[in-house]
Amino acid sequence: MADGRPVSLRHQPPPRRPWGGGSRALATLTVALVALIGCSSALAAGTATAATTEAPAWRACPYPGVPAALQCATLTVPVDYAHPARASTHVVIDRLPAADPAHRLGSLVVDPGGPGGSGTAFVAHESVGLPIFTSGVRDDYDLIGYDPRGVGLSDPISCSAALFNQPIDYFPQTRSAFRRLVAHNRALGLSCEHDSGPLAAHDDTISVARDLDAVRAALGERTLNYLGLSYGTEIGSLYAALFPHRIGRMVLDGNLEHSLNTRAMVLDESHVYEVELSRWGTWCDHAKSCSLRGDHPLQAFTRLAARADRRPIPAPGCAKAGCRSLVTGQDIRQDAQDLILFKDAGVTGPGWAGLATAIRQAQHGNATKLSPPRAASDRDPVIAGSGLTVECQDFPTTIDTFAGLHALGALVRSRDPLTGGLSQSYEIAAQCVGWPLTAHNPPHRLHVSSQIPPILMVNATHDPSTAYVWAKVLHRQLPHSVLLTRRGDGHTSYFNPGATRTAIDAFLVNGTLPKPGTVLDN
Repeated sequence: MADGRPVSLRHQPPPRRPWGGGSRALATLTVALVALIGCSSALAAGTATAATTEAPAWRACPYPGVPAALQCATLTVPVDYAHPARASTHVVIDRLPAADPAHRLGSLVVDPGGPGGSGTAFVAHESVGLPIFTSGVRDDYDLIGYDPRGVGLSDPISCSAALFNQPIDYFPQTRSAFRRLVAHNRALGLSCEHDSGPLAAHDDTISVARDLDAVRAALGERTLNYLGLSYGTEIGSLYAALFPHRIGRMVLDGNLEHSLNTRAMVLDESHVYEVELSRWGTWCDHAKSCSLRGDHPLQAFTRLAARADRRPIPAPGCAKAGCRSLVTGQDIRQDAQDLILFKDAGVTGPGWAGLATAIRQAQHGNATKLSPPRAASDRDPVIAGSGLTVECQDFPTTIDTFAGLHALGALVRSRDPLTGGLSQSYEIAAQCVGWPLTAHNPPHRLHVSSQIPPILMVNATHDPSTAYVWAKVLHRQLPHSVLLTRRGDGHTSYFNPGATRTAIDAFLVNGTLPKPGTVLDN
C-alpha cells in the first residue's frame, strides 16, 4: 500500500490453507471470496501494548471499485517487541462504517485465517455487496479488516520464488531424499531472511497478537471486539493470554490448538480429513448436484490421485492462472482438503460439488482446479499468502530425523489411505524440518487470567481442518469460555446460515451467550 499502487480484489492472493500451512497457497474460504468480484516465555516477556498509539490516517483503499466509505490506514509497529527501537514494519487495516450509526457498538476486528489471510480484502468484498456478515453485525459495528504483518497490504514477506515454486516430496523414502528436503527447506528459509530482513524471523503469532493490540489502541477502543476464523482463533487466544483485561466480545470460530506436539497434530488432523473425505464420498454418490453421482466418487478420487502419482496430469489453465502446469497425486490429495471445507455452495465457493467437478475435469485431462499456485517473483503476494514463515515460527517440527519423519509418514498413509496421510499439519511437519530461523512462538499451553471476560468458541463436529478435539482442549485453557458445538460438516460456522450463526450474532450484537454445552444441528 505504501507505494500507492492499486490492488485488484479479483487477484488479491488468498491464504494458503484452511488454518495455516501446506503447499497449496490457498485457503478455500478466501479463494471463493476472491473469485466472486488465509511460547510461554515470550508471553511472560510482558503485556505492554505495541509502541504505536497513533491515530489512523484514513485514506482511500487501493482496491478498485470499492465505495468511498471503505478507507484504509497504515500503522507502524516494532518488528521485535523485545527490542522495539531496532526496526519497524507496517500493518494495514481498513474500515467499513456501521450501516446503522445510531446503534453503533464500536469496532469489530476481523481476521479470516490463513496464516496469510487478508482481512482488508475480506471487508472490501463486503463493501462491494458480497454478503459476508450478518445484518446485525453489519448494522452495529464498524468492520475492521486486519492484514497481519507480512500479509496483504501490510509490508510483505518475500522469499525466493524459484525455491518456493519447486515441488517437494513430503514423504521421502530414502535418507538422501530426506537430506534434499532439509536442504530445500533451509535454503528457502534463508532466502526469506535475506529478502525480508528481520521480519521473517519475527513473523510469529505472538507478534501478530501484539500488533492487534496496536490496532485496538489506534482505533481508540478500550476493549477489543474480535471475530477470528480458523488460524484467526490462534491470534485471538494468544491475545487473550497477553491482554485479558482488554477483551470485549470475542468469537473464535474453527479453533486451532497451539499446545500439541507435531505427532499429535498430524494424527488428529489427518484423521478428521480422512473422515470428512469419506463423508463427502457418501454425499456425492447420492446428491443431484454432484457430477460424480453414482460413479463411486471415492474410487474416482483415489484412482485419479494414483494416476497422477504415475504420471502428472496437465493443467492447461495454469498458463494464465499462475499455477503449476503439471499436477501430481500429492497435489490432488492436498487440494481436496481445501475443496471440502464448505459443504454448501454460496459465498464460500462451489461447496462439495466443486471437488467432484475438479475430479471430473482432471479425469478428462485438465487438472487446473487441482493445481497449486506459483509465485511469479520473489515479492509475489502468493508467497506472503502462503503463511510459511508463520507456520515454521509457531509449529517448528519436533520430528527432525529421517527415521522419525518416515515413520510418521508411513503411519498416517496406512491409517488414512484415502488422503494418503496428507493434511495441513503433516505438510508443516515436512516443510519446516530444517527451517533455519529461530522459532519465537513454539507450541505451549496458554496461561490465561481467571478474570478474563467470557469468550464464545464455535466448532463443527466434522471439521476437516481444525479438529473438534482441538476446540475442546483450547476450551479448557480459556477460563469462562463457552464452547458452542455445531453438529455437522465443514470448516468454521459463521458462513453457514442457521442456528449456529444466529447464536454467534446474538453474542456479538447483544452479548447473549448460549448455555454451556449447547449443541446445534445447523
